[in-house]
Amino acid sequence: MAAATEKKKPNWTDLKWTFIVTVLLVAGFKDVPYVWELTAYDVVKYLGVAVVLLLFWVLEKSGIWVKPEVERTTTPAVKAVFKRYSGRYDNSGNAYQEAFSVLASSPDKSKAPKLFAAYFDDPIAVEAEKLQYIVGVVGNDFSPETLSLFEKKGYEATSLPEGVPCVYTKFPMFHPSINPINIIFAVNRVYKVLYKELPDAKLAAFEICDSDYTHYYLPIPSNKEQEKLFALGYKKME
Repeated sequence: MAAATEKKKPNWTDLKWTFIVTVLLVAGFKDVPYVWELTAYDVVKYLGVAVVLLLFWVLEKSGIWVKPEVERTTTPAVKAVFKRYSGRYDNSGNAYQEAFSVLASSPDKSKAPKLFAAYFDDPIAVEAEKLQYIVGVVGNDFSPETLSLFEKKGYEATSLPEGVPCVYTKFPMFHPSINPINIIFAVNRVYKVLYKELPDAKLAAFEICDSDYTHYYLPIPSNKEQEKLFALGYKKME
């Protein structure tokens, strides 16, 4: 007897998106005249509908309806190169682009990059221009030539230990280097749930971005040695 197939649950986000698109298309493109009959008002109306659809699409991809869920796990082994920055967190897209450009001119340019970052200050408690953070690239298998190139550009190399207990969550990543909306959504939602789960955290969370998600790890060192390794790995600027 064949095993019963599991009933697939509906994806409510996709259904919601489909409904919005359908309503806008019906409202905006009903009774469409021939091209040669279009008036200036028609052109503006159809362009307006297209802009609204594009905006909804960007917001959807940027995680507007995503509610991060946390879990307890352990940190992965991370070797990375990073540079230190200060200023508004939503300007970190420029730092992403800088890291990408260095990697693109390196011997390892064909490798899919994974971004690495850590944000040290509470943007509510600290002035925007004094916020401190680091941004770089994960380089577990970078060649010595690539590491040397990054160091010449002002990047530091670090190694974070594997297997340290942590609080973890993830959030959709959608072109953060050119899409500050994605960064704003992530910063305002992810860190709230991380530090709510671990309000007495002694270390900053770090991020690893792949092609689809940003993965957030808030370490919970179980001994002084683990805490020391992380503190040395991406210590805050003095």
